[in-house]
Amino acid sequence: MALTGLITATVAAYAWYSAPTTPLLGRVGVAGVLGGALSNLIDRSLDGVVTDYLHTGWWPTFNLADTLIIGGAVLLVLTSARQSSPAVSDNDRDART
Repeated sequence: MALTGLITATVAAYAWYSAPTTPLLGRVGVAGVLGGALSNLIDRSLDGVVTDYLHTGWWPTFNLADTLIIGGAVLLVLTSARQSSPAVSDNDRDART
């Protein structure tokens, strides 16, 4: 549980630090990851395990917190894919040739 708490605190610190410069979609993604992580941490602190309660029969069993974590991670990947790389100026191109 200590490792889960450390990872959750790290995600919270990252969210706090990066929020002013992160696009809205990225902030929603980090909030989803952080909310899911906190939910799993609280669930684990109550009885020592995370309770999975969504049983589909054709997919592994999971809970709402897992869904938030995965959804938030997908939003973070989409946000980072949408951010353009820094433009290369003509001076930088001339320096490489």
